[in-house]
Amino acid sequence: MTKDLWKALAVAAIGYAGGSCYTALVLSVAPDQNWKDLDIQYRARGPVLPTARIQLVCIDDATVKAAGGGIPIPRKIVSDIIKAVRKDRPRAIGVYLVLGRPSRYGIADDASFQASCREIPPLVLAADTAKFGNPPADRMNLPLSRFIEGGAQIGVVVYGFVNGLPRSAPLAIEMNGRVWPSMAESLARIGTPVQSPPIVAGQGNKERREILINFIGPRGSFPRVSALGLLRGSVRPGRFEDSIVLIGPTARSWADFYETPRPLTGHADVRMRRRSMEGLEVQANVVHTYLTKSEIHMAGRGALLVWGTTLPLLIALLFMCLRRGWTVLAIAAALLLEVASHLVSTQVFSSFHVVLEHVTASWTATATLIAAVAWRVVEFLIWRRG
Repeated sequence: MTKDLWKALAVAAIGYAGGSCYTALVLSVAPDQNWKDLDIQYRARGPVLPTARIQLVCIDDATVKAAGGGIPIPRKIVSDIIKAVRKDRPRAIGVYLVLGRPSRYGIADDASFQASCREIPPLVLAADTAKFGNPPADRMNLPLSRFIEGGAQIGVVVYGFVNGLPRSAPLAIEMNGRVWPSMAESLARIGTPVQSPPIVAGQGNKERREILINFIGPRGSFPRVSALGLLRGSVRPGRFEDSIVLIGPTARSWADFYETPRPLTGHADVRMRRRSMEGLEVQANVVHTYLTKSEIHMAGRGALLVWGTTLPLLIALLFMCLRRGWTVLAIAAALLLEVASHLVSTQVFSSFHVVLEHVTASWTATATLIAAVAWRVVEFLIWRRG
C-alpha cells in the first residue's frame, strides 16, 4: 500500500507540473482567462431572481416620442415621473441622468426639477467623470448646484472596463479634494440599513474600493415599467412601495448601451452584444450587488493551489489503488471526478460568489489522467516482458 501511495504521489506531481506548465502558457497568451472563467460560471449558474427590491422606470422610445422626440427630454417631464413614483412611498429614488448643464428648455424647466429635489425621499442624481480644460484633465461632471442645494444627493456612476465590458464599479471616488460616493452607496444610505466603511479623504484620485459586478442575468432581469405608462396611470398603484427605484433612459435614440458577456445575452454576434444592456440596468446590477453583498471575488492563490492539487491527487490515488484490470473503470471514475469538480465550482460561485479558476484544475487533472494511463501502460509492458 505504501508503494502504491508513493506511485500516486509521483503521478500526481507529474500531472500537476505538466498541467501547470500548460496553464502558464495559456495565461501568457490569454491574460484575461479569469474573466472567461467568470463567464463560464454565469453560463452554468443561469439567471437568478433579484433579492433586493429594485425597480426601473424606463424613459423608452415611446416616452421620448410623446415628449416631442428631443434628447434629452424636458426636466419637467422627469419631475412628473418622480412625483408619480413618490406617491407609492419608495425607499429611495435614483435618477440615472447627469444634469450638469442648464436645461435646453429654459430656466423654468430647471426650476420645476429643483422643486422635486426638496421632497422625501431624497433624490440621488448621477454624476460621472469627464475631461475639462486645456490641457484636458479629469474632473467631476456634477449635477447643477441648484439641485444639490435643493436637497438632492450625488451618486457617481463610473465603471471599470475589461475588454470593453463593465466588470467593476468603485464605491467612492476621491477627486478635486473631495470624496464622492457612488450611486449604489448613496441609495443604500438612504434606503437601507447597510453599513459601509467611512469615506475618508486623503487617498489621492484613487477609488476607495471597487466591487466586481455580479450580473444577475440578461436585459430585463429587473422589474421595469415605461415612464409613459406611469404618467398615463396604467401602472398599478403601490407598485413601488418599499422599493429602490431607478429612473433613466432605455430609448434606442439615447444610445446608452453596454456590451455584456455572451452568457448574459445569448448573442454570438458582437454587434448585437454591444447593444445588449442599457446603462440603467447595468447600474441596477451594481446597486443590487452592493445591497445584497454579492460582489464577485476571484479565488486567492492559496485556494487555487488547493483546488489545483486535490483533483490530480484523487485521480492518481484512484489509479494506483485499483487493480490493473480495472483501468477502464478508473478512467471513467476520473472523468466523473472532473465533472464533479465543475459542479462544485459552480455551486461555490452560486453560493459564495467566488470564481475558481477552471484552466488550472482542468489541465492538471487531464495531465494526471494521461500520466496515470501512461504509467499503467509501462507497467503492463514490463509485466509482459517479465
